[in-house]
Amino acid sequence: MKKRLITLIMTCMMSIMLTACEGKQTISDDNDEYSDEFILEAARDMSPGIDISGCDTFTQIVDRKLTAGMGYANAKIGSEDALLVCSNAYDDMNGNMYAIDATVFIYKDGVPYEAGSVCSAGTAYPLVERDGTVYSGSNHWVCKYSIEDDRVVIDEKVVTSDDVSMQKLFDEMCSGEVINFDVIR
Repeated sequence: MKKRLITLIMTCMMSIMLTACEGKQTISDDNDEYSDEFILEAARDMSPGIDISGCDTFTQIVDRKLTAGMGYANAKIGSEDALLVCSNAYDDMNGNMYAIDATVFIYKDGVPYEAGSVCSAGTAYPLVERDGTVYSGSNHWVCKYSIEDDRVVIDEKVVTSDDVSMQKLFDEMCSGEVINFDVIR
């Protein structure tokens, strides 16, 4: 019962966060809710902001900076070892803890560095990794991310107006592995 209550509370919290995120219509006159800029800005807004000063390793970030309820996962993004930190994770009811947002850390000059953030627009689209690439999605878009010049970038994005390409990228995302986060208790 307690586990169901916590899951319900987390689902409500995620819904509130997503409502706030999706309530934005534009970030400027030149950008809409499907633009790369809007999606990356939404990811920054949804993902946890973490002061990693004093941390020389990913392990130190996890041990010193994360608080109860936050999750973390290690991933390979391109050639980079990455630490993904989510604000909250949710149980898929099979014991897997998934997330729809993450701040991405890599090593730069031998120390952890915040490379950016990724997000999906709901729990139906948990973050996925496939062949060194991270994917996120919504009812209206699918994004494929990599790291270039020490920054998270959207390599490919397809919106529903291009149904054939959307289905191809969605199928690619679905053939990946949902990222399973360890949750801080």
